[in-house]
Amino acid sequence: MLHAHIWLGITGWFGLLITGFSYKMLPMFYLSHGFSEKTPGRVMRLWNAGVLYGAILFLLGVRPVYSIPAVLLLLAALILYSRHMSDIRGHKHKKGPGQGIQWTVLVTRALILYLIGLLCVWVFFPDEAWSLTVTLLSGWMVLWGWVAMTILGYLSKIIPFLWWTHKYGPHAGRPNVPLMSDLISERHVGWGLGGIAAGLLVTMTGTGLQEGLVTAAGVSLLSLCSLGYMGLIVRVFAK
Repeated sequence: MLHAHIWLGITGWFGLLITGFSYKMLPMFYLSHGFSEKTPGRVMRLWNAGVLYGAILFLLGVRPVYSIPAVLLLLAALILYSRHMSDIRGHKHKKGPGQGIQWTVLVTRALILYLIGLLCVWVFFPDEAWSLTVTLLSGWMVLWGWVAMTILGYLSKIIPFLWWTHKYGPHAGRPNVPLMSDLISERHVGWGLGGIAAGLLVTMTGTGLQEGLVTAAGVSLLSLCSLGYMGLIVRVFAK
């Protein structure tokens, strides 16, 4: 019951949350139109099938190796989702959406590669399918690598947009009114998210090798970069 609950929360709620609001956010930040509207429905069907299949397996208490089809369904949904992101970018009418949005695309592709690697481990080393190390690595990759970094990437665009609209919207076009791009440095956004990704990579390396000092160093770097990044976001309200 606990495993099914965790599975539904992480893959079901978080997964559908991230993919769901991306269908609205990405076209807005890319200024895209004319892309296919059918792909999101296919992604949702594959994703829900994987979520429900995995939850049922947990409730029935079957061997972990039988969860491979659930992960394959989620992988297929992610690949289709990634192709849809590329389709949105292909119909863009803006030169670049910003570092934060580019990182959301990158971490989605990184998750796809991780799932492919995970499936290979399950096929060749089935006894390691649900080991503590693999579970911890999957948790770090999904929750921090995909969910958290996607949300942090979107915040670099959402917060400046909301603050500029609130504070400067009525004064648009007047002298001394800053542009929305002046509220946050895209270069610093890239550095911050890059530092978070580096900290996560070191943390996962230490976890995989079961090296406590490496893991501690990675978590420290991850924490410092995350605090610095959130400070960058908060500074928007002072401009």
